[in-house]
Parts: sequence; C-alpha cells; structure tokens
Amino acid sequence: MAAPELTLEQAGGFTLPTLWLRAKPGGPLVLIAQPLFEEQNRCRRFLAQLGRALSERGIATAMPDLPAAGDHPDLGPFSFAQAQSALAAFSAATAPALTVSLRAGALLVETTAPHTAIAPIERGERILSGLLRTHAVMEKERTGKPFTRKAAEAAWSRNETLTLAGYPITAETAAALTRAQSTAGTSLGAASLSLPPLWNQAEPVDAAAAASAAADAIAETLS
Repeated sequence: MAAPELTLEQAGGFTLPTLWLRAKPGGPLVLIAQPLFEEQNRCRRFLAQLGRALSERGIATAMPDLPAAGDHPDLGPFSFAQAQSALAAFSAATAPALTVSLRAGALLVETTAPHTAIAPIERGERILSGLLRTHAVMEKERTGKPFTRKAAEAAWSRNETLTLAGYPITAETAAALTRAQSTAGTSLGAASLSLPPLWNQAEPVDAAAAASAAADAIAETLS
C-alpha cells in the first residue's frame, strides 16, 4: 500500500488540499465527501482507515478539504453552495468511479454522481437543528437566557451571520441546509457496519473493523 500523499489540487477555480491514497495503476478512484463542521474532525480517523482499507483492495481514494473546511486556507464562513461547487468541480476533474460520503457529506454530492453514503444524514435541516440546539445550551450556560430558533431566523432574515457551536453560519448557508437532501444511490447504515457513533465522541475512536466492512461493500459495488 502506498503512503498517504497530500497535494493541492486545482478544480474549477478552487485550490483544494487533498489527501490521496494511491493503489494499483489503472484501478478505480473513489472520491470521499467528508462530514460537515465538527463531525469532520471527529470522523477523520475513520476516513483515513477507510482509505487504507480501500487501497489494500486496489482502490485509490482522494479526500479533498472543501472551502472553509478542514485544512483549507479559506477561513471565512462556510458556504454550502461553494462546497457543493468545489466537490462537483473536483469530481469533474478526477472522474472518480464512485463518490463515498460520510454523514452530512451526502448532502454535498450532485444528483448524477454514482454515490454510496455511509451513515448518511439525509436532510440538511438535521444538521442545522443540531447546531442550534448546541448553541442554545451554550448560551443558556453563558448568559442564563434562552436562545430560540425564532431568534436565529430573525437574525438570518436581517442577513446576519450567527456563530453556532463555533462555526459562522450565514443566512445563505442556513437556507441551503434547510433545503438540502441526500440523493445517494446506496446507503450503508452504521448498524450494518458495526460503526460506532464516532461523530458524537470527542476523542478519536478506532473503527478499523467498520472501515474494512465498508471497504468490502464499496469494492463489491465497483466489481
């Protein structure tokens, strides 16, 4: 198995830090769409394990960091639309045989792409509601006052950006998350892979067995 390689890839006007795990020449390429916000950090180890498992099966992987996410140098507010465009441009430039997403990464994949979603979040509203709940708890502890969805929507109606759970959320991204739905052709549920809920756990979780099971399912899809 080749060593991981980090490159800067140009795609559709975007410069994307990309982690590659190469495999045999001429073998298929899988594009990995990462989760959003804090879940990306918590799931990174599993996705690295998945990349290694796929490489051992002769399947290469590319995992780009999208604008304002991961190690991307853009430190501005995350734009859902821009992230979608960047992922689509990367896919067009690299022509993967399959896109594999984890959690809310499924929301970013264009409808025409061959797509397998692992433990997908099928509606963006679920991500937005989670951010609002976390922010409400933090505000209650900080100020003693409640924070409501109505207050957030009023701020977004004024085109304000709210920082929720440490992430700036613009009115545009809030609206996009509310509308977003997954269009995955195939879903691999967490239970079917014995994948623990690592997206809820602050410390890295070893999920090598689940990564191997997911790699087997993906390899079967590509065979």
